[in-house]
Amino acid sequence: MIIGIITAVVLIIALVRWLVLRTRSKSERILLESFGNIPSDTVDMRYVRSYHINALQSNEETSFIDATTWNDLSMDSVYQRINVCHCSVGDEYLYHVLHDVHVQSDTLEFRGKLRQWLFDDADSRVRLQKILKGIGKRSGSGLAIFLFDPVAKRLSHDWMYGVLALLPITALAILPFSMLVGMAVFLCIVCVNIIVSVSMGKSLESDLESLRYFSALVHGAKVIQRIFGNRLHKIATSGPENAEGTLGSALKEALGPYRNMRGVLPGSMHRNAAELELPFLLFKAVFLVDLILYNRTVDLMITHTKKLRQLYAIVGEFDVALSAASFCASLSWYCTPVFKADHVIEVEEGYHPLIADPVPNSVVLDNDCIVTGSNASGKSTFIKMIALNHILAQTLNVCCAKSYSLGRSHVISSMALRDDIISGESYFMAEIRSLKRIIKECERHRCTCFIDEILRGTNTPERIAASTAILRVLHQTGSLCLVASHDVELTAILENVYENYHFSERFEDNEIVFDYLLKKGPSRTRNAIRLLEYMGFDAQIVAEARAMLVNAE
Repeated sequence: MIIGIITAVVLIIALVRWLVLRTRSKSERILLESFGNIPSDTVDMRYVRSYHINALQSNEETSFIDATTWNDLSMDSVYQRINVCHCSVGDEYLYHVLHDVHVQSDTLEFRGKLRQWLFDDADSRVRLQKILKGIGKRSGSGLAIFLFDPVAKRLSHDWMYGVLALLPITALAILPFSMLVGMAVFLCIVCVNIIVSVSMGKSLESDLESLRYFSALVHGAKVIQRIFGNRLHKIATSGPENAEGTLGSALKEALGPYRNMRGVLPGSMHRNAAELELPFLLFKAVFLVDLILYNRTVDLMITHTKKLRQLYAIVGEFDVALSAASFCASLSWYCTPVFKADHVIEVEEGYHPLIADPVPNSVVLDNDCIVTGSNASGKSTFIKMIALNHILAQTLNVCCAKSYSLGRSHVISSMALRDDIISGESYFMAEIRSLKRIIKECERHRCTCFIDEILRGTNTPERIAASTAILRVLHQTGSLCLVASHDVELTAILENVYENYHFSERFEDNEIVFDYLLKKGPSRTRNAIRLLEYMGFDAQIVAEARAMLVNAE
């Protein structure tokens, strides 16, 4: 009988162990097979902006990629194309990283080394992915405000909670003298404390969840240090939040004040708590445990805010590196950019990662340029490709090209503008505001600026005159300016200061064929009227349009 029971127990233990190993093996296989795949899941962009918004407010002197440029280049879609982060920290940090083209060169080198290690070492990559998955995702982790302004999250009158927590014990001291009075006082205090605990807990529920997530972050960071400690000491960094030395020493320093945090902050306000937890929950409510621990944790964050940001950034860098490595593996080809002192762009077979089956282009741009061409010929896509690769080079240290060299510069654009019905601002007003901001930024920094269809919102004579004046000013700032335009008049007027490039098309069997290849010189072709014919417009309309064009010329 006993032998049978022992045998059954051993078999059950063996079965459980086999199931655990099988599940673990399956999860590892999924991680290995998903590496280098184009992400199928999307992140709700509402929940990834918090860290960047707070960083923006606390670093007013730093020029991040602005909202107009971000929108022009469809950077939300680029973010989704790159992002395979495994925790909310990574989601938020990647969004911030893609905005910051002014990071130190040492930081870019560090990111390149971290990415390459995880690209090459599949075993380390999978182990790190599992740790970050353990930290988990929470829609709007809520940690950003604790990182940048923890004082705002501290409860005032904390002495009151300490006094209330001691009162139940004080009331018990009355019992030897008067049982009735002692119990009455004790029950009154207990009721008051429970009411305070529950009411405050409801208002703090989101913040308590944020601190629980922070506890998971700390635990994950400790596991990373324990497993990868020796390897991390071989990676030099002056990157995350200006951490110096090796990645291992930076992580150890950042963890220092938070290393002894035990588990997660209590969750006394959960309505769905199991009945077995009821006595413990009651104890915490009576003695205001959550509120007292909450303030102690916030005090720790206030005292060590720099290390808190550093810890967040280091874990974020790990997740960003995993996303960057997977992104690289998903590309047809990629390269690590070369940074030079001069403001020259050299591209070999560069392409846009959001385009299926893109046509690569090679070019050396050592001067401002105007790119002309017919509708849908590829000129706008070309300048967006250069702009995006400039951002990827200066944020993730990677480019979608076989080789890419550039000078460090700010990136700013004016492309996808529209009327604002709510404010009553016309397209043209929005456009001149956008161009004014580019001029201002070019006067402050060395910029690479990108303009698509300059001043399209006004009449032709004034558009040509104003565009000429604006482009001359931009040339004089010393920044590099790439302009896509239909206005071939600009190519002649500015030929002494702007290089000319173009895209062209040909007609085969009544079909328009674009080769999407960049060519030297201004465009000599037009296709607007041919497109009317191609789309089946009435022959009379097409004929009249052609006649008017001949008369105009």
